[in-house]
Amino acid sequence: MTNRSFTALQAAAAQVQDLAAAMSLLSWDQETYMPAGAIEARAGQLATLSGIHHRMLATELMPLAEALLQESGLSETERLNVEQLHRQLTRTLKLPEDLVQSLAAATAQAQHAWEQARAANSFAQFAPHLQHILELKQQEAECYGYAAERYDALLDAYEPGMTAAQLDVLFGDLQTALVPFLQKVQGCTQVDDSFLYQAIPQDAQWAFGLELLDKLGYDRKHGRQDISAHPFSIGIHPTDVRITTVVKEKDLTAMVYSTIHEFGHAYYELGLPAAFRGLPQGEACSLSIHESQSRIWENNLGRSLPFVQHWHRRMAGLYPDGLAGKDATQVFRALNRIAPSPIRIYADEVTYHLHIILRYRLERQLVAGTLAVADLPEAWNSTLKELLGIVPASDAEGVLQDVHWSIGALGYFPTYSLGSLYAAQFWAHASQAMPALEADIAAGNYEGFRQWLRTHIHSQGRLYDSETLCRRVTGEGLNAEYFLSYIERKFATVYDYPL
Repeated sequence: MTNRSFTALQAAAAQVQDLAAAMSLLSWDQETYMPAGAIEARAGQLATLSGIHHRMLATELMPLAEALLQESGLSETERLNVEQLHRQLTRTLKLPEDLVQSLAAATAQAQHAWEQARAANSFAQFAPHLQHILELKQQEAECYGYAAERYDALLDAYEPGMTAAQLDVLFGDLQTALVPFLQKVQGCTQVDDSFLYQAIPQDAQWAFGLELLDKLGYDRKHGRQDISAHPFSIGIHPTDVRITTVVKEKDLTAMVYSTIHEFGHAYYELGLPAAFRGLPQGEACSLSIHESQSRIWENNLGRSLPFVQHWHRRMAGLYPDGLAGKDATQVFRALNRIAPSPIRIYADEVTYHLHIILRYRLERQLVAGTLAVADLPEAWNSTLKELLGIVPASDAEGVLQDVHWSIGALGYFPTYSLGSLYAAQFWAHASQAMPALEADIAAGNYEGFRQWLRTHIHSQGRLYDSETLCRRVTGEGLNAEYFLSYIERKFATVYDYPL
């Protein structure tokens, strides 16, 4: 039986979430359809609503959460919700309302400036906005407090409990394993993927993207897809989750894998328990678990041989030359070609992590104040050359390629690598639990996999931190060996080397 006070908390949390949903909708509109001349007004609207939202957390939710902490009649699920909510509120309310509003306005303006700077290939246009955001985020970190360094305070927003010291060990081990693996692959006979890059009309690509979404299980009665400068997903409500993608005329794969990636995010949001909207159980566990859901669909499933076998004929029909008689295995190999690229979102599964290590290093230095914003392009280029042996041809291809810093998401990037590691671990256990999984994927049947994710991950919301959830799903904490074993086996097929 639900505690009456907990019912009151649920109702208040849903109201606060309604306001957050309105802000999300304004943000989605800004990135898709908002006229450029409206940016100043939109920044003001988001600042106003952010202030009201922050006030509601303090006056509406915190008193109810504090009172419920003293009650003894809560169920286990209710208690976990209250404890997690109280932790979140305690942290969030360390920020003064004027800082919250300043960040909302600054990021709205900076995102617009980033889009313009990227189009103009000019970091100098974006630099003043990044400097302002950096100063505000440094203030935010000081408000939160930290034991070792500022960056930990910002990282905690995306991956609670994680620290830079822990990432140094994890990323150090990952780099140590991946660099020789990359060298081994580069010593093999290289895969030809040139046949993938042919001109395909935007309308045909767009129709195929929607077909993919329908088959994967995206309920378009409760979601939609649009185009934006940088693909993203955004949850408005458990019945309304939007995604965007990119369409490049001579690169069908950009649309395909951006679409599948964002579907993974959206499917997670649509599967969170609606009855707990606004409470931890109705929210995603963390950004690393969120990224595990996008990466598991994009890579573990979407770049698998069974997936390609199912979609091979349909994809070939889009190409002017019908893929020139390339069979499914040849297409699978081409889609998984390992080759250093300056662009993160189009990177292969191996070099992708080196892109994340680059961003982690640089944003950590920015937050610490040991790297000046003005020196960022040079630092970006030199670090990319160190890690991948390449240098971007332009700011747009380099330091301006990601939207994250413009929206104030310093501390977010590490969750991409963490998400890929969690995805490999979840994939291994899902495959063990469903021996027919590969056959189902080859047949275009994803229902069993969808239900496995719903049961083991989505339904848990944010009742547990990432590490605890992982232990509940797989029986152990995060273990990078699952990812390393996965790529060793997979790329043995792609590059024909002995295991």
